[in-house]
Amino acid sequence: MPTVNLPSDSATVVVGERPLTIEDVSQLSRGKVRASLDTSPAYVARVEASHNLLVQASGLSKPIYGVNTGFGVSCGVGVDDQWMARMPINLVRFHGCGVGDPLSLQDSAAVVAVRLASLARGYSGVRFVLLQRLVDLLNNGIVPRIPSQGSVGASGDLTPLSYVAAVVMGERQAHYRGKLMPAAQALALAGLTPLVFEPKESL
Repeated sequence: MPTVNLPSDSATVVVGERPLTIEDVSQLSRGKVRASLDTSPAYVARVEASHNLLVQASGLSKPIYGVNTGFGVSCGVGVDDQWMARMPINLVRFHGCGVGDPLSLQDSAAVVAVRLASLARGYSGVRFVLLQRLVDLLNNGIVPRIPSQGSVGASGDLTPLSYVAAVVMGERQAHYRGKLMPAAQALALAGLTPLVFEPKESL
């Protein structure tokens, strides 16, 4: 079970330019080390540039997959501006259909760590604040309850990842201090607030 509220002097794994190793993920998922984001000016600028590029592209009258279009076979269906802000929320809720026994706490924490590592590469157009929130989940021992079955699509990870995203936005359930509770309650107890997703940030 991941350790909660790790002391500030714990060993730290810095997430950013350097890819995480399997050992890094194992240590993070077991609460043996803290996670920290690379705060070097070059790295922060890279993340911000990726997000800004997406924002600029969104202002053009061109289709951008998953931003102003549907997903999968609906990629040719345009989405009006008034609905774009709802897309990330609706996508998370749509994929909340997992079934079966939940993953172990360590496996679920590993999902959070790997998702953080993927987004932190700086190619997805997400904001720095989203990366920080995933760091906050790991360091505070907030572990999403992720059903073990229900993956859909070619990538096979949309349903499990929706349970991580749901906790970030304060929905579904999470473990905190050994107790399963509503995600919003877990965030509040850790002094965190739900995050409102921007396009491309939910999955």
